[in-house]
Amino acid sequence: MAVRVAAALWASLLWASSLKAQIPWGEISGEVFGFSGKPLSGAAVELENGPRLAVLTNEKGQFSFHFLPPAIYRVSFSHPLASQKAIFEIDNTFKYSSFLKVRLQEESPWTWSLLEQRIRSPSTGIPEKIYSSDLLKSLPTTLHLATLLGNTEISAVAERLDGAGLHSDESMLLGARGSSWSQNETRLNGLALADLKGNSMASLPDLPALQTINYGVGNSWMDGSVPGIHLELTPKTGSEEVHGQGHFFFQSGALQSVNVTERHRSFGITQSDERFRHFFNGNFQLGGPIAKTPWTYFGSFSTQNLEKWVRNHPLPVSSTIYWGTLNLLGPVSITDQLGILWTTRYLRRPQAGASAQVAREATSNETQVSQILQGSWTRYLSSRSLLDVRLGVAGERREDGLQPGVQEPSREELFPGFAIVPFVPSAIAGRPIVSLLNKTETESAPLAVVTHQQQFESSLQLGTFRQSFWNSTYRLSLGGDYHFTQSSQQSSSFNNINLLFFQGMPNSVRLLNTPTQTRDRIHQKEVHASNHFALARFSLDLGVNAAFQTGLNSVDGGVRGNRLGWSNLSRRAGVAFQIRRKWPLLVRGAAGPHYHRPPLSLLAAVNPNGVGVRLYSWKDLNHDKQFQMEEIGQLLKVYGAPYNRMDGHLKSPFTNEVMISLSQEIPHYATFSFSGFRRVEHHLLSLLNVGIPLTAYTPVEIFDPGEDGAVATGDEHRLIVFNQKSETLGHDSYLLTNPPGHSGFYEGVEIRLLHSGRRWLWEAAYTKYRAVSRTAPGNGPRQNDQAVLLGAFDDPNKSINAYGSTFFDRGRMGKLWGIYNVGWRTQVAWIANYQDGVPYGRYLPVTGLNQGLIGILATRRGPGTGRDNLGKRTASHLTMDLRCSRSLDFGRSRLDFMVDVYNLLNSAHALREADVTSPNHLWRIPLMFQTPRSVQLGMRLSW
Repeated sequence: MAVRVAAALWASLLWASSLKAQIPWGEISGEVFGFSGKPLSGAAVELENGPRLAVLTNEKGQFSFHFLPPAIYRVSFSHPLASQKAIFEIDNTFKYSSFLKVRLQEESPWTWSLLEQRIRSPSTGIPEKIYSSDLLKSLPTTLHLATLLGNTEISAVAERLDGAGLHSDESMLLGARGSSWSQNETRLNGLALADLKGNSMASLPDLPALQTINYGVGNSWMDGSVPGIHLELTPKTGSEEVHGQGHFFFQSGALQSVNVTERHRSFGITQSDERFRHFFNGNFQLGGPIAKTPWTYFGSFSTQNLEKWVRNHPLPVSSTIYWGTLNLLGPVSITDQLGILWTTRYLRRPQAGASAQVAREATSNETQVSQILQGSWTRYLSSRSLLDVRLGVAGERREDGLQPGVQEPSREELFPGFAIVPFVPSAIAGRPIVSLLNKTETESAPLAVVTHQQQFESSLQLGTFRQSFWNSTYRLSLGGDYHFTQSSQQSSSFNNINLLFFQGMPNSVRLLNTPTQTRDRIHQKEVHASNHFALARFSLDLGVNAAFQTGLNSVDGGVRGNRLGWSNLSRRAGVAFQIRRKWPLLVRGAAGPHYHRPPLSLLAAVNPNGVGVRLYSWKDLNHDKQFQMEEIGQLLKVYGAPYNRMDGHLKSPFTNEVMISLSQEIPHYATFSFSGFRRVEHHLLSLLNVGIPLTAYTPVEIFDPGEDGAVATGDEHRLIVFNQKSETLGHDSYLLTNPPGHSGFYEGVEIRLLHSGRRWLWEAAYTKYRAVSRTAPGNGPRQNDQAVLLGAFDDPNKSINAYGSTFFDRGRMGKLWGIYNVGWRTQVAWIANYQDGVPYGRYLPVTGLNQGLIGILATRRGPGTGRDNLGKRTASHLTMDLRCSRSLDFGRSRLDFMVDVYNLLNSAHALREADVTSPNHLWRIPLMFQTPRSVQLGMRLSW
């Protein structure tokens, strides 16, 4: 396993070209020599498994097979001079190109010998990382995709830090180099996936059932047209022999430490945010031939059961997930191969969203069921040409219901923890202020939603490889894709009311127009072509992609829905040059635009039948904190889908990207690489409040007590906010458009050092970058992100300090992971992950305005453009995970025992901090901090 893992990671720093966003085709090529050492022509080279292809070596003894799916191939060599043919096993699992040197030995009888097998490079694009199934088995991981990428890939940032798997039942958001989570793309077996939130990311894939996970960003080998993360998930397949695997992993509260610090205790925080009651993850898989036919099968079943204690919750929170996979693959002729893939997932989270701030009754009762069925047909027109056709359908149902037995409407404390005091109290005296941060959401959940989504995807790909002048080569790819997605949604709420409180007192009421029912659909058609040209040590990639996207709201009752129509033509180019042959230095560059794809959430935001909200002031006449309709006050604001419409000239956002990279092979099996990038976003989308002009606001001066919430400590100052004229309240009307000048940029550098030796495999990586844009108020990924439509331009108060660092800007990150074979079939693996903190701004609640209570960002989020030091970040994060494993062989079976330690240092860094003006903000009280050290026990049996 160690050799295969090392080969996979060595290949991950090389560049490969392939069909657009398709399964990762590789190649096997080489040279055959006679016993005299001269090239041997006329030797027959044949693939004994997979596509049954055969070629004869040319006058230079050369041969090649192209567009091969990842697999372990048996390659045979024969010649009239040889008494028998020889068969060599070539591992092409990891999508790199294998180059062989084979010689006919001068013996009696003459036989064949494999002189050399190495990896071919280069191509243009940027380095990608390939996570093989063997690598996943070696690293300390709970088999969660977002956590895996966030902990090991230097360009990726996960929504939260979660090594031990306490949130492994959630499909976290991912960002790369500061780009929005809404512009990622995941493909399973060559066809696109999207979750119900419309963020185009796979929702909790079953990692044990995957052969490889290919990761790229922007101008990567996958040549995708979106600027975010590109993931290619390749499922496992059967083989000619029966093989199988089973594993289980276990954690419990008895195997966890306590990481509550003395400082936490001084403020009254005596428990970790979350602790396991138990965690179980199991998998069983089996593959092999179907009877005596050339067809193969692979089947996998996985389950995960989690129960945990959450701070401020008297009862444990639980979840259960089941996955199933069946993959059939086989030939129907010498040149034709068919494949059928079926996957399913069931998820149950009875208390979804539980935290120290969200009470048990305010959580969602969540259930998800999804199914995917795909078919593929591959025809090899020759050893150098291929035609590939794929079809897929998918369906998912998600229900986020209210908790059974709830008797009261949703209650939410606005700006929890806000307090203004004369002087900053001591920790002991400040405990009542800290307690204001607990259980800020109670009674029923604000909204219950049932969503159904259906998808249909098809793709046609044609690839050919040819030789040309001066021994140059080109690889031409042509193809087209069609994707249809439809989503229907039913929304409801308890009594159609949400109650809002401020400092424990009634403040305002949301009246919702529920129940509602909506349906949105998007058609996407793409035609693309690319050419990879190589001459000696120079290569050039050119690509063009034409995309046609249409969307529609299906509306009942004769109401006209919104229509979306985008047509885009993107062009990309890249070059690569190898400066010298020994210890080669590769210089690469790539540039081109990436047009953003419209998620379903874009259409849902302007659906006339969607959820709408009318916000009223609340006059609690009898002081019982229970709402009666006669207590309703002034209409303050309206918002939501019924009040939004789409600009008839809406433009597609796009990102221009330029990248350069250097990659240097150095002695002792190491590679050093440096890359720099700059990306600029144009035509970003937002909702403009066209119903209320800027002339309806009057500037007023307010008092800001400063960072500490104390009025007599010397850091107080005055701020300007905007008071809305009373006669314009409730006249809000929003236009989804491209506000003039609404853009963003992200830029930075990445450095990697990879060592792949006989016993060691490790990668050290460092990045420094910044991501800056104008986003909605808030400090989470669903507020401080370019994908959020409402907030940055609908109100002048929300524009205060709106331009700054986005959520996925981490400034500096360093990651070190590795595997060491100790000997005696013992292996040690580790992951170390350092990240700068999350950008956040301090909220200042403002009262006394005509529009009621508002909150402004009194400080900018993060360093922004870096021109001053006024921005804020949470505490930096450092975590280390460790795995020790020992394997035992029993004939053809292997038994592995594993012990994982997550958060080895038992750190308690804050993941979210109190961000409302108060001594809590000065004290940097954590709203969420790292989970404590946890030990996981595991066992795996393979045969």
